[in-house]
Amino acid sequence: SLPRYKRPREIIFDKVPRNPTGKIEKPKLREKYGASSLVAKQTTR
Repeated sequence: SLPRYKRPREIIFDKVPRNPTGKIEKPKLREKYGASSLVAKQTTR
């Protein structure tokens, strides 16, 4: 684990997509933040 002085004080998230019943829509999160999109963002720098 990280030492306390290396940990961020706060983490800010975007809005989480939810369906009408209030449940988190995991497929939409995977679509937006899935591993393939993270790799694409890193290689396009």
